Amino acid sequence: MNKLIKRGMVFILVFIAIGELAIRASDAVKGNNFFSNEFRDKLVIKNKNPIVPFTIFGPVYYVEKNGVKYISSSHNELYPLKKTANTFRIICLGGSTTESPFAYKDYKIHYPLVLQRLLREAYSNKNIEVINVSFSAYSTAHLLVLLLLDVISWEPDLVIICENINDMDATYRNDLKFDYSNKYGSRPFMPDFYDNYTTLNVLFRWSSFYWFLEKRITIYSEKSRPKKEIPKTSYGKTPPKISQDIFRRNLLNFYYITSKWNIPLLYSTQPLNSITGSFGYLVWDDAMKNVKVPLDSERKSHHEFFNKIIKEVALNTNSYFLDNDSLLGGEPKYFMDEVHYSKIGIEKLAGNYRDYIISKNIIK
Repeated sequence: MNKLIKRGMVFILVFIAIGELAIRASDAVKGNNFFSNEFRDKLVIKNKNPIVPFTIFGPVYYVEKNGVKYISSSHNELYPLKKTANTFRIICLGGSTTESPFAYKDYKIHYPLVLQRLLREAYSNKNIEVINVSFSAYSTAHLLVLLLLDVISWEPDLVIICENINDMDATYRNDLKFDYSNKYGSRPFMPDFYDNYTTLNVLFRWSSFYWFLEKRITIYSEKSRPKKEIPKTSYGKTPPKISQDIFRRNLLNFYYITSKWNIPLLYSTQPLNSITGSFGYLVWDDAMKNVKVPLDSERKSHHEFFNKIIKEVALNTNSYFLDNDSLLGGEPKYFMDEVHYSKIGIEKLAGNYRDYIISKNIIK
């Protein structure tokens, strides 16, 4: 028995050694250093979410090139940190609907970029900048931090805010908190410590063969994971009052901050596709136990209610207001899914912003 165990251990060690040499040799053939760890670096280092102070996750909005500092938009378009003469600077805040990661991947398009082109055509004597600093999953809480600690220092001439669904989603997670930590303190929104620093990952950190196997096991487990029917909970036609109050408070704070700095503010509603099935993309497997998904009809009415709060706050503060939801009218051709815009949806939105800005004589 002892000999059998020893032979088994020797076989396993030889197998691991051969696998390790094979993976490293493959890396070397691809032009990497034999002693590097390409698989680990791809999985852990290059894809690791940076820790962003005060917002936990998100992009880094600054780069430096040749000694000059720039603002880097959500899609890495660069703008001088120090605003130049004759420049009209617009900052667009929002979540993934403003970031437009799907349309950008397919068409290299997002509404702030189109709006910038349209305004530059309309105001050829001005240097128009429309900077998209939105990010997927960002709520008004994240955007307030970004506005207060970064955007104000960029000397914007107009701030556009369009956010709804990410705030509303916090309602459906257990024990709603004033800072949305009931949602954003959960595992899916935290840095990748849980996934990258398991006992095995740390123990075999320097083994390329381990990361090769880990990647394939992860892919297989995700494909083989059974799909579960998401249970639905009835909240009523209007969102809970506490979620209304938090959302209204946050929206008002955009006004209080921008008005203090004499920056014009444009509130806009968030469009929704009229063909809405289950909002499954809002639910993460790791956090299922903390999520109570509403009935589809109620979720749609909650979204409409949050848009009404946006309009209410804009009118009560005498701010600029644009009803994008009515503009798109829920027509499916303007959407890629429930809330993210298609190419023609983005172009229509940008045109609407352009027409509104011109009609209100915001750019002087």
